[in-house]
Amino acid sequence: MHIEAPMLSQFQLLIQSFRHGGTLTIKKFENLKTLVLDSYCLGSVLSKFPITKTVENLTLLQSEKFDTIDKGSKLSLAKVFKVFPNVSSLCIDSSSWSELEGQEILDGGRGLKTICAYLTLVDKSLTFSFVASVFDQCVGLSEVSFLIHRDVDGCVSERFMSKCMARWRGLKGRWEYGVIMINILG
Repeated sequence: MHIEAPMLSQFQLLIQSFRHGGTLTIKKFENLKTLVLDSYCLGSVLSKFPITKTVENLTLLQSEKFDTIDKGSKLSLAKVFKVFPNVSSLCIDSSSWSELEGQEILDGGRGLKTICAYLTLVDKSLTFSFVASVFDQCVGLSEVSFLIHRDVDGCVSERFMSKCMARWRGLKGRWEYGVIMINILG
């Protein structure tokens, strides 16, 4: 697949896999402001993007099945911030967040103002550690939403939310539409 659309300002790209010898070539986007990437293999897709300084709003969606063909294509926030250095708003689904957990951010996200992440809390200490890393390195954050699905045990969600609010005093938590939302407004 070859993508060349320099005038696009909004784009939603859905790619299920690079299997069967498929290739992806993406040319520079000159006006792209909003991008939704939806793929089984987000790390591989990101590695095909040129550095795109115009993207401000980014959404990462990923199937539960990670593409394991290319071991070097793992999704990371370092890769996200390298490809999209001026992203100010980031939304991450639960599968993408799960793949990101446990990795370093590495000098990125200084311009990030808003993040929305869907958490599964499979490993609560790993999730908390990664949340701490995001808060420590993305110092410009003014709005953060962590959404915990209602299927996660209520006690687990409450303890996680309480731990976050104890560490970061500006956090406020509330139950809304079947999810627990943890917000911070600057």
